[in-house]
Amino acid sequence: MKNGQERSCFHPVLSNDAERRTKWLDKDSEPFKVVTAIALDKFLIKALLKRNSELEVYHNAMLKYTQKHRHYKHETMEAQTKLAVMDHNENVNHPQATTADGKY
Repeated sequence: MKNGQERSCFHPVLSNDAERRTKWLDKDSEPFKVVTAIALDKFLIKALLKRNSELEVYHNAMLKYTQKHRHYKHETMEAQTKLAVMDHNENVNHPQATTADGKY
């Protein structure tokens, strides 16, 4: 105990399988209800998916300038990263392209 706080668990070290199968929270407990409400919150899920798609767009811009399977000197990688960031920032707020009938 340090400063009144525990720094380790009291149970023995669990195997990966035992850790996966352990029910850490009782389904009727208040912490379980709170965690479940957060995890199933539609607004949060929508926000996370939006952020994930924005991150995917950024990573695609990075891949346009920096190939994964090549080794670059630090200066080259830095320049390519800066180009990818500038390209992403230039295009990030453009409206999504649509077809002639207005579909995405």
